[in-house]
Amino acid sequence: MKSVYIHEAVRKAYYRDKKGIRQIGRELGIARNTVRKILAEEESKPPQYRLEKSKAKPVLDPVIPLIEAWLSQDAQAPRKQQHTARRIYQRLRDEYAFTGSERRVREYVEECRKRPKEVFLPLAFEPGEMAQMDWEEVTIENQCISQAEIDPGVRSKATVCQVKYFISLKP
Repeated sequence: MKSVYIHEAVRKAYYRDKKGIRQIGRELGIARNTVRKILAEEESKPPQYRLEKSKAKPVLDPVIPLIEAWLSQDAQAPRKQQHTARRIYQRLRDEYAFTGSERRVREYVEECRKRPKEVFLPLAFEPGEMAQMDWEEVTIENQCISQAEIDPGVRSKATVCQVKYFISLKP
């Protein structure tokens, strides 16, 4: 996504300065198709504000751990035996005297099901099978006073090689 400044510069150059698409692309260093795409947006709005933290749900918050527990149990159950959002709402209403709406429960269940699944890749390495090597240039300040050939306080550059060996404890 291009920045708001580029969007604004494209619109100003096109509408106010009456420049061509090619010229705008050349001046701003972007492709002509990108210029066309920016201009094609009827109301080229800057990105909308997004909440960093979700708003509090006073009715739903007390039962969220319960819903998540049911959904995590459903992950191991066969498809036909899993809870639907409606069934979750009915259980909450009947067993826990839930006063919220079915719609909010449905929205929350959908949100939970859309969350990306956690992926785990087991890494098992034999000793010496896997290593990571990094090169780095460092500055060294000579502080040696006893040796005559090295001037104290002189800085010099050196290349350092760092090697990390990966060994797993899995048999």
